[in-house]
Amino acid sequence: MLRDLGGSDGESLASLLLVLAVGAGQLSGVDALVKTFLHEAAADVVLFHYDGQVDAWRDLSWAGRAVSIAADKQTKWWFAKRFLHPDVVNSYEHIFIWDEDLDATLGFNTTHYVHLLREHDLHITQPAIQAGPVSWPITRRVPGAVLHRCSREEIAVSPCVEMMAPVFSRRAWACVWFMLQDDLVHAFGVDLAWHVCAPGGFKSMAVIDAEPLKHRGLPTLGGEHAAWVNQRRRAEWAVWNKRWAAAEAS
Repeated sequence: MLRDLGGSDGESLASLLLVLAVGAGQLSGVDALVKTFLHEAAADVVLFHYDGQVDAWRDLSWAGRAVSIAADKQTKWWFAKRFLHPDVVNSYEHIFIWDEDLDATLGFNTTHYVHLLREHDLHITQPAIQAGPVSWPITRRVPGAVLHRCSREEIAVSPCVEMMAPVFSRRAWACVWFMLQDDLVHAFGVDLAWHVCAPGGFKSMAVIDAEPLKHRGLPTLGGEHAAWVNQRRRAEWAVWNKRWAAAEAS
């Protein structure tokens, strides 16, 4: 992503990309998350600033390796559709598109996580959630397990990986990006269809229990207007379901 202006053409690039939609109010938590992520692996970082406060992040130790993109009151998936085109991020083996209220202090190890993805040929995954709210029970950590997959029956009613902390291989992201709708900013419901983008289908999707996260469940983007935000989310979900049903029927 970032290149040294004086570097040679053979300069190596990080194979991992960490993407976070952030507000300055969550700076300390995001700082801890990124430091943990970068401690064990070389990665590039992209920050989508939904509050426009880019300068608040300038003094962080890792700020020099981050790309900042600002647009007021926009969602993670609005940014992703416009700035993470598959051609732009094709050099990355895995793309982590995470919420800002995730906590990696349980000891998350990026290198081990990626090792498990390669070992099990996984293309759409997320760390298990050990503590905090989840939208779908499938993402809860299974104690003692390395990973768990959803069954053929579960995939009909639940995503195998939910929206808060997905990790995509470049092959999977090249498909998922096209699922994101330009006019639907929350992307609710899209995770129910991600399995069609995973090479090997739902068998190449998993929740990684060996490297769990905490979900703090903070109402960040939306703030005092959360009721309005939730109303639009529900409306967009209905639109997405209608479009997906039409696509499946065609």
